[in-house]
Amino acid sequence: MYKQFINMINQNWGGGNQVVVNTTPLKFEGKSADNKPLYSFAKDNNGQYRTNLLEKSARLADVWQLQVGLRYIFN
Repeated sequence: MYKQFINMINQNWGGGNQVVVNTTPLKFEGKSADNKPLYSFAKDNNGQYRTNLLEKSARLADVWQLQVGLRYIFN
């Protein structure tokens, strides 16, 4: 909440929220001959290793919102 309020005043102050892109950076490959687990680094859809696990989030919950209502009663 604090970041959204600060960001509303100046867009460079809030810093923005970051989300985890890949929660499993390691991929289980199996076991070796002496029964030890083997892992490799997971790759993205382009076949490249990920260098960053966090990206800026652009969800609706990350921006400041205001709702205004109007009520009129007929007698």
